[in-house]
Parts: sequence; structure tokens; C-alpha cells
Amino acid sequence: MLFIGKRRNLSSRRIVVAGANFAGLCAARSIPQAWSVTVLDPNPFFEFLPNIHELVSQRKSPKSLRLDKAAIIKRAGHKWVGERVTAIRPDKKQIVCSSGDSLGYDALILAVGGVNNTFGIEGAARYSMPFKSPDHCAAINRRLENLVHRQKGIRVVIVGGGLEGVEALGEILRRFGRHPGLKISVVEGQDRLLPEAPPVIDPEVRRHCRGLAVKFLTGEKVAQVREGAVVLASGKSLETDITLWTGGAKAPDLLYESGLAQRPGAWAKVDKHLASQAHPAIFVAGDAAQLDSALPKQAYHAMDMGRLSAQNAMNLLDGKALKIYSPSAKPALISFGEMDAFAVSGNKVFAGTVFNAAKEAVYQLVMARMDSSWPLARAARASWRGAQGALTLALGSASSLERLLALGKIRALR
Repeated sequence: MLFIGKRRNLSSRRIVVAGANFAGLCAARSIPQAWSVTVLDPNPFFEFLPNIHELVSQRKSPKSLRLDKAAIIKRAGHKWVGERVTAIRPDKKQIVCSSGDSLGYDALILAVGGVNNTFGIEGAARYSMPFKSPDHCAAINRRLENLVHRQKGIRVVIVGGGLEGVEALGEILRRFGRHPGLKISVVEGQDRLLPEAPPVIDPEVRRHCRGLAVKFLTGEKVAQVREGAVVLASGKSLETDITLWTGGAKAPDLLYESGLAQRPGAWAKVDKHLASQAHPAIFVAGDAAQLDSALPKQAYHAMDMGRLSAQNAMNLLDGKALKIYSPSAKPALISFGEMDAFAVSGNKVFAGTVFNAAKEAVYQLVMARMDSSWPLARAARASWRGAQGALTLALGSASSLERLLALGKIRALR
């Protein structure tokens, strides 16, 4: 297609988006068709990762959490390449794809996310099951189902008591909590559960687990994972039939190898415009970005960063001033199976199962907005409208305790 005037100039400026989940897709969809945009990602599916824990209890299927990336990108008028970026050559403004082909860029948006972090612990990669994708969580459900049908006693060890670990625990209890032989141990290196959240959630999770065969080992570190056992640094050994590894993520090697990170496993440092501090023609969005002030790695931050990085990539090539990234003040929603859920807004925490409905509404709304052809798009909008009153109060008016508590069955944790 030929462009005239300004549109021809835009089509000659090459923006490459590497990685296409929350940050990358939002970036690509924010750039008009007049620009020359290529999006690369080896995974054909956008995956709604905040709800993958529901695969453990079969409340979701992998298909329900996925959208076709190629279709979304093509509808946005851009080029899709289903390959991984294996190298970046910032001095040449060039990337290398997994096929070995090279691709030039004038501005690069890097949204490659993170990879499972086993912290170099012996046996962790071989004998534990990661918790980072729909495939991982579906495999965990299948393994648990097999154990339930094969034996009376099931010993589960969850390594990591952060967001992933707590939500995994909730879904295991939802699905298998009535199995008489179920025993669960949660190992967390910090002195409390959800160490990145306000401390008031820890006792609430423990309270829900009273009378259940759940043991919390906080302040304990894993030294080794074996077949059938998790060995702690204290010398204690936990027998296990299935070990879930929810110990967090680290940056992919690509960031360090390309000179964007200072050490292996570190995130790429960016300035207030989300531009790489080492190479200003590269913008980093989502989990891969490391701001001067630490930011929770949440999907809504990734989406905002994707949109801003796209705007700044265009501004850079247009010779315009770059915009400053200002994180939005949206709270986090934490699910704990069918027993409870939490909304965290700064230092304020509210609890109640209504927040599970709010989290479901967010999921449906984001999926519908990412792809209007999603089969449940119309239902998503209706679901969002139905939950919007509770969600708006919970997320936007947390300072008004009376209004929030008036929703019913919501507790303010102190």
C-alpha cells in the first residue's frame, strides 16, 4: 500500500515490538496502521496470567485464558512474526530472530517478561512443577487428579508463599480440600506469607486454614529438591508427591547479553520515559523493566507501560518530547479459592468473596478489550457492568470505609 505525505514518512520508520503479552500487545495496538510495525513472539497465544491459578481447580480451561496473537496483530494492521528474539544489537539497531534472520528497527519496544526463577537450587528445575503459564497450571491439575485417583494420601509442597503460592493453595483447597489424605506444606523464605503485601493478610490466610492439613513454614529456605522430598536449609526434609515452584521470576538472559541489564537475571534499567538507560532507542515495558522505584509486577502496570512505550517510540521518531511514566494507583486483587479474596490499595486491605467476582470481571473486560471478536465479549461487558459498582468502590474509593463496607460482607483488615 502506498502512502502520500506524512503517511509515507511514517511507513518508513520501523518500530519492532518484541514480546506480545500484556505490555507488548497494548503497545502494538496503540500504534496506528500508518507506521511500519513488526511484532515478534514465539507463543501464538495471549495468555491472561493473573487467573492461571483457576486452572488448578478447573474453574478455567487453558482455552478460556487465551487469545490468538496473530489475529489481534493483523487486525491492528501490523506484521506478526511467530519467532523469539535471540539477540539484540543496539549499536546496529538490529535484532536477531530464532530463525537466524536479522531485522532492523528505528525504535524497539522490549516486552519479553520473565522466566521461572529456581535461584540455582539443586533439583528444583527437575523435580518441581513451575507455576508460570496455563500449560504449567493445567499440568498441575492433571497431576493432582492422578494422585487423588491412585492413592489415599497426597503430600503437596508449595515453595513460595507469595501471590502465586497463596492463590495456588486456595485453588487446591477448593478442588481437593475434602480429600481425607491431603496434606499441604507451604514454604516461604520470609517471615510471613505474601511478604510484598501488607502484613494483615497473613493471619487471615492462616485463619482460613485452621482445622485443615495445611502447614506454613515461614522463615524457611529450600536447600534442595529431590524426587519425593524437599530439603530445607534447616535440615528438615518434607516428603512430597508433588512440589509446586512459585518462587518468583527472573529476567531472561537476553537482557544481560544485549547490554540492557547489569548482571545475569537482572531486569533492564529504564528512565522515567521507559527508555533503556543504556540504549535510548529501546523502550522496555512490563515485567522486564526496572524503574528507579520498585514497582509490583502487575498486569495493569504492564498494560499502561505498553501504551506509554508505544507513544514514546513514536514521539522519539517524530522528534517530540517523551512522556513520563506515572504508575496508576490501581490496587491488587488476590484470590484465596472459595474462602476469601483481598483488595490491596496501598496500605489498605479489604477482604470478602465479592472481590473474586471483581477479579472475574476484570478478566472478562481485559479479554474483551484485547480482542473484540472474543466469543464472550458481549457477556464480558455485561459482567463488568454487574460488578462495576463493587469494583469501583473497592478500587477507587478505598478511603471511604463506610461506602465500601456498605457493600456487605466486606471486611476492612487492620
